[in-house]
Amino acid sequence: MAKSVDDDMKTLSVRRLRAARSSLSSLAATLQDEIGDLAFNNYRTYADVGNTADLCNEMFCSMSATTSELKDVVPELFHRIKKFYVDSERVAQELGLLKKAAAKENPLWDLFTLPNVMEKCIRAGHYDSAYSLTNYATQLAQMNLTKNPVVLTIVDTLNASRHGLLDELFSKFLGPIDLSTGILVVNNIRKIPSISPTQLRVTILQYRDMYLEKQIIALFGQPGFLQHAIEVYRECMYETMVLYLAVFPENDFMRRFDMIQDPRWVQWQLASQNVVLQQWAYRNLNRLFDLIREAERKCPVDISNVVAKLMTFAFSFGRMGLDFRTIIVSEVDSILKVSFEARVNKATLTLANKAGIIGYVDIPKHEAIAEVSLEINQWDALCVYGNEVLRALNDLRPNLAMIQLNWIVQTLKKSFRTILTWLDRLMAKDKVQMAKKAATLFIKCFIPYVRKNLYTFFAYETSFRKVSGSAVSKASFESHFNLLKEDLFLGCVQKEFFMELYRSLEPEEKSTTVSIEGMDFGESEC
Repeated sequence: MAKSVDDDMKTLSVRRLRAARSSLSSLAATLQDEIGDLAFNNYRTYADVGNTADLCNEMFCSMSATTSELKDVVPELFHRIKKFYVDSERVAQELGLLKKAAAKENPLWDLFTLPNVMEKCIRAGHYDSAYSLTNYATQLAQMNLTKNPVVLTIVDTLNASRHGLLDELFSKFLGPIDLSTGILVVNNIRKIPSISPTQLRVTILQYRDMYLEKQIIALFGQPGFLQHAIEVYRECMYETMVLYLAVFPENDFMRRFDMIQDPRWVQWQLASQNVVLQQWAYRNLNRLFDLIREAERKCPVDISNVVAKLMTFAFSFGRMGLDFRTIIVSEVDSILKVSFEARVNKATLTLANKAGIIGYVDIPKHEAIAEVSLEINQWDALCVYGNEVLRALNDLRPNLAMIQLNWIVQTLKKSFRTILTWLDRLMAKDKVQMAKKAATLFIKCFIPYVRKNLYTFFAYETSFRKVSGSAVSKASFESHFNLLKEDLFLGCVQKEFFMELYRSLEPEEKSTTVSIEGMDFGESEC
């Protein structure tokens, strides 16, 4: 090959050689530049490697420190990752259940409608269906389906609806109710286990009380309030008692709870099943008598009409084993006593505090009533007092009974004693003659006249003897209920003067009025 190069060089011209030399010089310069660039790049690369080594050293140191810290965190992180895995499975299951629940064919949608169905059944009066829904809720709870919060909420709502069902059932007793409807309602209430037999009895009577009270309030202010009130009490109580005795018969069995084996519990006798009803009836009777007393305080009441209605009332209830005629007699006697005492006391105070010239009021004459002595007309105030006492006695005549005689006598004697005490005080002042004249009129004329009228009202032969027979004589009867006795003058300063007037009456004719003409009382007028 060297020979071929030499041969080529020999054959080349000088010019071509020069050109080749120039080309080679150019290539050599280019190569020299590339070598310089390579040397520079190699130096820069070396410098970069040093920086990179420092950076890597720093980075690996940081990684080493971080790894050391992670050694304590990794177990907790592992636990949390495991917990997340478990929770994610639970969430996935719940999501699956939620998707199933959201499906239209899921029966859970029917459960959601049960509270509304329960409310509709109660409003429509389908109490059997409503009670079946509450039983269904109990079954769901017994099957442990209440672990599901949705089912638990529905069950609680249905159980709470029992209170609404009870209110709706009991509200039937707030108005008029026939026997068949009442029995049906009570049977529906008995199905609910949360109410005891005694509680059922008491609650029914409480609701009937509210119905009765509502009717009485509606009657206030109307004419003939008392008569209408008695009719309302009679109808409501009769309706209630018929229903009560039908649904709670006397032989109704009550569960007895197991108690400690103590002989005291065995010896105790069970009370009658109708004792609650009896207490309710007597309490309402007392409320009715309170209304009568209140009406009597406001204005006079036709006691005869009231007694007739009450006795009819009592006769209706007597056939059901509740005879309260004796209570009516006792209460009417109490009402008459209070009214009579109030009228006599008012007349007494008027006479004692406002005695003076008062217009004379004529007393209607009656063949069975003793006529008053004309001397009494000299004292107008005494005439007014006497007329008021006689009117009070006459108002008692339609309802006279022997049990009233004792308190009538006591009330009159108390009034007479007050008047005599007042006259006794007048004698101690400058009106001695006037007071003596008034005392003479009062003791010798007025008291015997009132006593004769009283014996006419309560005649021994027609009233007292029918009760006592021949056990008490007429003399003993009149002596016991005598209005004019020495005890009227007890505590009086002028007792001797009063006793002298008392003794001046003949023992057999103490009730006969005596003329006082010719007696010297001075010129003073009462």
